[in-house]
Amino acid sequence: MILALLPAVFFGWTLGRNDAANIYGTTVTSGILRYRSAALISALAVLIGAIIGGAGGMQTLSKLSSHTLLSASVNAAAAGISVLLLNRIGLPVSSSQAVVGSVVGIGLISGGVDWLAVLKIVACWLTTPLGAAIAGYILYRFFGFWFRKIPSILAQDIILKSSAIIIGGLGSFALGANNVANVTGSFAE
Repeated sequence: MILALLPAVFFGWTLGRNDAANIYGTTVTSGILRYRSAALISALAVLIGAIIGGAGGMQTLSKLSSHTLLSASVNAAAAGISVLLLNRIGLPVSSSQAVVGSVVGIGLISGGVDWLAVLKIVACWLTTPLGAAIAGYILYRFFGFWFRKIPSILAQDIILKSSAIIIGGLGSFALGANNVANVTGSFAE
């Protein structure tokens, strides 16, 4: 049983390797936080997000196709290898797309893919960037308007630094909530 879970650990490692910079990369490179502090905050928030918010994604992923312990292990290994290889050659990669592709590939062999669930996931992949672009535009306009009204540069600096740390924690929470399903969803029933 433990050996069957090693591919999930490997995939979790590649996922963290791939996504870590998305959360606190600019916060660390700009000197707002040290790397170790960012890693600790992020790790704690990812863990909390996985525990509190991960069930929904896990249910969706586990519905794509039925799995045995072997197919779940192969799924995690295939997704982890694809993420690692694409990272090594410098291409952007989505762990969600890697794991869904792996599940569909295995499902095609075993004869069972829930195409409605696949369609739902693909719809999310198409609408998420658009929704994020709209939210980013609106939030930047709103907060930018109020931020420019702060007269003190010191106050602006404190607000920016504090916000970067807090938003990074929230992003890490979301990362854990979303990606726990990618790593363990095939093992769920």
